[in-house]
Amino acid sequence: MAKYRVQIPWRCEVAIDLGTAYVRVATGKFAVATIPTALSPVLPLRHGVVTDQQAVADLLGPLLRRANRLGLLRPRVVVGAPTDATCEEREALATALYKAGAAFVTIVSEPLAVAIGAGLDILSPYAQMVVDVGDGVTDCAIVRAGEILESHATRVACGSLRERVQGCFHQSWGLCLTAAEVERMIATVGAGKLLRTDTHILVKTASRDVGSPVALTVRPATLQSMIEPLVSEIIDTATNLLQKVPPALGCEIIESGILLTGGGALLPGLRERLTEAASIKVTTPAKPLEVVIGGLRGMLMHA
Repeated sequence: MAKYRVQIPWRCEVAIDLGTAYVRVATGKFAVATIPTALSPVLPLRHGVVTDQQAVADLLGPLLRRANRLGLLRPRVVVGAPTDATCEEREALATALYKAGAAFVTIVSEPLAVAIGAGLDILSPYAQMVVDVGDGVTDCAIVRAGEILESHATRVACGSLRERVQGCFHQSWGLCLTAAEVERMIATVGAGKLLRTDTHILVKTASRDVGSPVALTVRPATLQSMIEPLVSEIIDTATNLLQKVPPALGCEIIESGILLTGGGALLPGLRERLTEAASIKVTTPAKPLEVVIGGLRGMLMHA
């Protein structure tokens, strides 16, 4: 079994949720700062791990320098990483943060931060399961007595749905959809049962020669067929983890339920699909996008 225990060094002053779509930074005293990774001229992350160390350093450097001006001097940092991150990927993450100005870096498995941020009692002797469907990774873990007992992750998540829809529209109709339009389309059809009414989608063509938008009517079934294989893979990530745990552990999870967080918790129908597939009650926190940074920040305050 893969086990992870929280070991936060004294005076970790900055918490960082380094997400594929957004980076969130917090200290024990100041509000959370949220930065879209799209602001970086070079893609800093993909599927939850660092793809360009310098881009990450450039993105986070100003925030860590601001911490210096607050009198902390080169701050110590606690940061989340997917449970399936390799040693090389974790090393790249640490190196990027050192380049950004960190004095010391502690890497915590994100599902543990999720559990803390969502208010679960991670020291409970009974197993609890979290399913974090982010932008780049679906990360599932079973937490008990302050440890991750079992975990399973796939590099398929909300961003994969957007990429699939954008790719299908470009390949089939030669159209380029904005990220906002794709988000609206996916939210319209969701991950639940098939919708039978048509939805009207306004998109802009990829051609620069055509300045006016093109009105295109697309059947919900067409959209759902695009994303269904990926939605099924997200759900399978959680059910596959459940299938490999011992029966006694499974019984504890049935009692405690499953916590669904991340952007996937906001996708209509996904919670119901997961409940049906696992035959276990699934709940979502009030602010599913903020549980990782909330948990990391909580670690700062109790370190």
